[in-house]
Amino acid sequence: MRKSLHLSVAALAIVILSGSALAQTTPPTTTFYLDDPGPTGANLAGVYTSPYLGQVNYPTSAIVPVICDDFADESFVPEEWTAFVTSLSQVESGSYGTPDNYLKFGDTTSNPSTSGLVLGSDSVTGSWSLTQDQAYDAAAILAIDILNSSGTTQQYYSFAMWALFESSSAIGDLNEYSVNPTIVEQYLNTAIGDVTNPNATIDGETVSAYLSGYNVTIYSYDTGATCPGQAGGVCASTPPQEFITVTAPEASTPVLLAVDLLGFIALMGFLRKRMSATV
Repeated sequence: MRKSLHLSVAALAIVILSGSALAQTTPPTTTFYLDDPGPTGANLAGVYTSPYLGQVNYPTSAIVPVICDDFADESFVPEEWTAFVTSLSQVESGSYGTPDNYLKFGDTTSNPSTSGLVLGSDSVTGSWSLTQDQAYDAAAILAIDILNSSGTTQQYYSFAMWALFESSSAIGDLNEYSVNPTIVEQYLNTAIGDVTNPNATIDGETVSAYLSGYNVTIYSYDTGATCPGQAGGVCASTPPQEFITVTAPEASTPVLLAVDLLGFIALMGFLRKRMSATV
């Protein structure tokens, strides 16, 4: 009976673990809500630029900056839809497939309307090819750049993000509005160089270490786009755009416990000194 019990427990554990593995083949989902184009309404070449404001667990979540990586589609304010939730680390590890078909973009080959883009020390003729994880690593770098900048620089970084995946359209839009794309191309090429050069560093860190200092999450369209501000709640076009959020990760529990312990030891030492001084 004891052996049968052990076998039953083992079998149950296998079933549970198998179920967990199957559950991980599809990203979790959340309700994404786009609130407005941002507090400043910044725009360049007739397009609102990132960051916008949105909620990623509507209606219970706080409003946070959200960054658009998609120049091919349209979004409306307000807009609500079910989104697949994928972390950058899951893209890099291939958690949901290689490539991950739940994301908007797969392996990337871009052909901008301009020529002479420079990648590191190699001049290329306006085209590049990136694997999906490289492309989203570059998008993450540009998303961080967007949040760490302001004014015109932030707008240029926003177009560099769009040019990563939709280069002809994004660069073409700048040309149409007589905006010189040179700075946008420089920002884009720097990000591409960072992810394709194994010796690249950002702020003195390897690219992997730099990106691990942030929580980068991608929100890709699943189903159910509605636009409450339009007639009947029907969006003028679908699918909506893909968005990215970036936050600094919270310290892990062991780190917090270590900090608390060091603080407690320091406090005890201070109290002992005070007690010795008053005796």
